[in-house]
Amino acid sequence: MSAAKKVAVIATSTRTPRIGTKVAELVKDTITTDATTNGIDLNLVEVSSFRLPVFDEQIIPAQVPAAGDFAHEHSKAWSMEIAKYDAYIIVVPEYNYGLPGGTKNAIDYLYNEWIGKPIAVVSYGIMGGNSASAQAQKTLEGMKLRVAPT
Repeated sequence: MSAAKKVAVIATSTRTPRIGTKVAELVKDTITTDATTNGIDLNLVEVSSFRLPVFDEQIIPAQVPAAGDFAHEHSKAWSMEIAKYDAYIIVVPEYNYGLPGGTKNAIDYLYNEWIGKPIAVVSYGIMGGNSASAQAQKTLEGMKLRVAPT
């Protein structure tokens, strides 16, 4: 029997207050039974807990070795967390018809950790989240993730 695949459900909202965590928990709870049946281990990851400032490393993410050789502890922690998963479900809010800066910043912090892994985008917002979803999908495809159609 093969090891369980690890999937992160990533809540990307960094606002206070925020509903992103509740949306991510709903997504996780909705698929937990099917995931468990299929040997998938789901974990909730909250971007806000990493307290990522606007990108502050001295080297661009694409030049950081896959093992992660960041200078700052917040970067190392974020890299190590994301690298340990086989796939992702990213839960993104839509603010003012777009992807929030904190969400884009968290995505842009990394590169090698993401490459070739599957990801699904779940978006939400007053207007439905379509604009943020489209922007996230384009960014993630550009970073060589395998984006599932949603």
